[in-house]
Amino acid sequence: MSNSIKKISRNKSHELIMQCLYDITIKGKFEKYIFKKIYKTEKIDDFSQKIVLFILENKENIIKKLEKKLINWKWSRISTLSQVILIMSYAHYNIEKIDKAIIINIAVKLSKNFLDNDEYKFVNAVLDKILV
Repeated sequence: MSNSIKKISRNKSHELIMQCLYDITIKGKFEKYIFKKIYKTEKIDDFSQKIVLFILENKENIIKKLEKKLINWKWSRISTLSQVILIMSYAHYNIEKIDKAIIINIAVKLSKNFLDNDEYKFVNAVLDKILV
């Protein structure tokens, strides 16, 4: 296996970032092997690295900001994967400074692919409130 940076699509990047963050969230800590396990290499693309590192450095603050926008919900009641998608989307928006609609579209697509039934609607509503 090569240690060179793999060329992957942005959509695939989003999925791999989500997998990394899910693993980190479930285990409660970052482990160096995670990139090798998920990306099949120790070196990852700059975009993925920026997002993951930003989240690792700012996760608690991001969660606090997201919690403020939850109405009749507690963070702990939200599925782990929904939490990961919300955190990742918030980080992506703040790092890349791209249009809110694009970030929400990415999050909804991930939600439809990986979450149960209508959870994408919840993700959409929360992001619509927080991404300003």
